[in-house]
Amino acid sequence: MRRLKTHFEQIPVEVVKKIIAGGSLKMATSFGMESRDDGLQYPDWQSPVQGALLELDRDKLKARVAEAEAAIFNRLQAISQDTDHTAERQAIEDALANLRVVKRESLGFPDWEKK
Repeated sequence: MRRLKTHFEQIPVEVVKKIIAGGSLKMATSFGMESRDDGLQYPDWQSPVQGALLELDRDKLKARVAEAEAAIFNRLQAISQDTDHTAERQAIEDALANLRVVKRESLGFPDWEKK
């Protein structure tokens, strides 16, 4: 059975980098992101993540990333005792990878994977 891509996997990294570097929301809408909550499978945490990925104001970006990470943390706490959330956990892992790119590329956080 073929695994469906999560919402965040459908956005190429190059597009996210361009958005971060000062691209426009028009670029994001070309990837099916017309509205922040439209079609999100897990809007409680995906909406803040999407807000962070689309934030163009560097001064607001750090707060958006923190808000997204807090929403993910809260959701992970809520589902911590259930084994029934495999797809959501994978989506969270993908979202966190995208947030790491934002933190590294736009906010100057270190790349912990570099050796």
